[in-house]
Amino acid sequence: LGSLQGTVGFGGPFVGTLDQEWILAGGANFPEAPPWEGGVKVWSDRVYTQDALQGEAFRLPAPRAYGATVSTADGVLLVGGSDAEAVYAQVWKLSRTAAGGLQLDSLPELPWPSAFGNAALHEDRLYALAGKRSKDDADQQLGFAVLDLQELDGGWQELPHPPTEPRIKAVSFVQEVGDRGAALHWIGGERVRRQADG
Repeated sequence: LGSLQGTVGFGGPFVGTLDQEWILAGGANFPEAPPWEGGVKVWSDRVYTQDALQGEAFRLPAPRAYGATVSTADGVLLVGGSDAEAVYAQVWKLSRTAAGGLQLDSLPELPWPSAFGNAALHEDRLYALAGKRSKDDADQQLGFAVLDLQELDGGWQELPHPPTEPRIKAVSFVQEVGDRGAALHWIGGERVRRQADG
C-alpha cells in the first residue's frame, strides 16, 4: 500500500473507505522522540488518501484523534475524538466533490463529548456509544444515542443505556441475527477506575 512519508505512524486516526479507496485522517504521534525519552505528542489534521500519501491536499478544520469512524455509501463519518486540550462531540462527514476532490460537512453533534468511543451503522441510522468524556481517563459514563442520517434535523436521540459498565477502546459492529433482526455488538475495551491514592 505504500508508506505515509515523513511519519512514525499514528495513534487513533480515523480510518475508512471512500469510493473503494482507503482514507486516513488525523491521529497523533511522537515525531521527534518517544514519550519515554521526553518526546511531545503532536496531533494531526492531515488527511491521507490512497492516491495522496503525503496528506497535503486536504486537512481537517482542526487536529483530531481517538474518535470513531464509520464508512457509508456516500462518505466517511468522523465521530467525536480529542486533541491535546479537550474531548469533542463534533461529527463530520468526509466525502467526494463532483470534481473528485474532498469536502467536509458538519453533522449534528453528539449529546456528549466522546473519545475512544464507538459508532456503527445500520441502514440509515448511526449508533454511537460514548467513550471518555474529558481528558480525565476515568471520566467514563454510559451514553448510547442514534442519529437518522435521512432526518438530520431531528438530531441525536438518546437511547436506554446498555446493561454494562462504561468502557473505552471497545470494538462495535452491527450484525443481522436471523429472524431476530439486527444486533449491535459491543466487545472488549477497558475501564479506568480512580483509586483512593489518585
